[in-house]
Amino acid sequence: ISAVEAELVNVEVERAVGCQPGYRCLGGELIPCPPGTRGDDQGEYCLDCPAGTYQEREAQMTCDTLCPEGSYCGVGTASPRACPDGTFGGAEGLSHRDNCTACGQGHWCSAGTRYPCNEEFHNEATNASKPSACERCPDQSTTGVKGSTSRRECKCAPRYFALSALDSADAE
Repeated sequence: ISAVEAELVNVEVERAVGCQPGYRCLGGELIPCPPGTRGDDQGEYCLDCPAGTYQEREAQMTCDTLCPEGSYCGVGTASPRACPDGTFGGAEGLSHRDNCTACGQGHWCSAGTRYPCNEEFHNEATNASKPSACERCPDQSTTGVKGSTSRRECKCAPRYFALSALDSADAE
């Protein structure tokens, strides 16, 4: 039997036995498709999951899990990646880190999640990645709300008032 005839016999055996879903058959051996891929309908190839989806397990036939909010998933992703610090992912199915949104004023962003500055704090910067980016209002003043974007939003706390015009401009 020649090498060509042996290969034809292998192909015929594979067809007769059939390759299981989520696997590919190579030389008579069942090989599971790795995470980040899915098996094709004929059991010949493992196909990368499309961008915006992921597959964490091997030997699967679908890649229908959307990348979760706060993350992005490129082609062939086995596990979602968090948006970089200073950005957040505001939707499911992001396909590239460039799809992550810059963290805006009044907030800080880490691991793909956006957090507002607490009351009594403000943040004028964008792309902030740590809570320390939120600056405290002057003594005895507060913003009264979360996510303040300017020191001008700091107002005198109840029962307090500004003593001079300069103080008044800083903590109205």
